[in-house]
Amino acid sequence: MILSELQSIMRDVFKNQSLTITPDDNMETIANWDSLGTVHLITAIIDEFGVKIDPDDFEHFTSVQAIVNILSKQGIESF
Repeated sequence: MILSELQSIMRDVFKNQSLTITPDDNMETIANWDSLGTVHLITAIIDEFGVKIDPDDFEHFTSVQAIVNILSKQGIESF
């Protein structure tokens, strides 16, 4: 569940409607995922899930699996 919601968010943020993600994807495997993209991604995730993300976690937004782990800490259901 969370993976499909995250995929939808990432498609919008990275402007790629055909993007398909797996837990193994990261900043190197997804086009346009750079530091500015990470800021937009964090903002979109906060808006979508209504969570507060600890600024200490921002540096860990480098892979899909890391994002899932951070959201799981927030009580968002894992895939």
